[in-house]
Order: sequence, then structure tokens, then C-alpha cells
Amino acid sequence: MTRAYRTSSTMSLQVLAGVLPLDMRAIVTYATFLVLKAQQDITVYSESFRWEDYVQMESPYLTHPAIKDGIGFDWKEPKGEGLEVFTDGSGINDKIGAAMVVLYFGQLIHSERVRLGDNCTVYQTGLVGLKLAAKFILALTATKRVNVYSDSRSALQSLADPTNTHPLVGEVKRLLKRARSERGVFLHWVKAHVGYHGNELADGEAKAATDSP
Repeated sequence: MTRAYRTSSTMSLQVLAGVLPLDMRAIVTYATFLVLKAQQDITVYSESFRWEDYVQMESPYLTHPAIKDGIGFDWKEPKGEGLEVFTDGSGINDKIGAAMVVLYFGQLIHSERVRLGDNCTVYQTGLVGLKLAAKFILALTATKRVNVYSDSRSALQSLADPTNTHPLVGEVKRLLKRARSERGVFLHWVKAHVGYHGNELADGEAKAATDSP
């Protein structure tokens, strides 16, 4: 594997092969257990790790396998008809924000934005935007059909995956399923920055959210 002489030292071979020494592997395994499973803050070689900084995945056994399902989506251009919700996320200068806007026959009637932690990812902003949309839809009383548009394909694919155990994905799924039990809620993917009015409004709100305290 390394094509080294048999007289080469073990430490040299480990470096050449890219293999972590056993003592260091034991430290990594134990530290990972303490942070992710025991939820303890630790310090390894003067480097501190806080368990709250890491995503704690949901147990795959919370939902019976027979009823596990995803929430599908399709590609559809907005038509400016009825109630349309657009979501978006943004990251500027290490500042993260998410937003959603609501249009009724093409007219802006509501908007929400939220500033996220600097350690959040753009992927998470897509999910947070959909979470805002789901909560808004749950508060509706009369509308029978709502079209939700997002340019975050990764977030939509996560919702469509029945095996995804990310806690934020699970939370958004539960909210959307509640909303869909009351009215027709349909998820659509749209391309970003191609001139869709609602998507541009949501993008502007998400960028504005990055400047919030």
C-alpha cells in the first residue's frame, strides 16, 4: 500500500498511508461519544468542543417504518394565481438569514424574516424558510390551496426523503403534514435569480435578515 521498505517505522508508515494512529483513533472515538451521545462539552489538545454546536439526529425508530413517508415536490413556474408562498435563505459575510413572503394574486400581503446563528449553513436556511411558510399556513382559516415555492432543492429533497433524520427536517415535515391535513399544500422547486417576482422578494428579505441583530 505504501511501497516502503519493511524496515520503515510504524509511525512513518501511518503518515504515508494516511492512517490515524491507534491512540489518536481512541481519543477521537471517545470524544465523539462524549459530544454526540453523552452531550458533554470537552477539550481535546486545547481545542474546545460544545455539544450544542452539533446537530443531534433524531432516532430512526421514532416513526413506525410502515408510515414513514416523504413530502414530494415538483418543478412549477409561479403563475400569480391564488395564494403563493416563496421562501429563501441567504449567507453574506458569514451572516445567515432566512425569509418567506406571501403573495395573493401577485400582490405582496405578508413577509417574515429571521436571523440565524453564524454557524448555520445555507442548507439550514432553506429549511427554516419552509418552516416559516408551514407556520403561516397553519394560521390560515379560509384558503383551501397554497402553493409553496423554494429555490433550495437540497431542502426539498430532504423533505422528500423518508429516511432523513435531521431534526429540522423532521420538524418541518410534521408542520407541513399538519397543514396538509387541513388544506391543499403543494411544494414546488423554482430556479433562483431568473426573474420570478416572489422569489426575488424572498431573496431580498433573506438578505435583509442577515443585517438583523
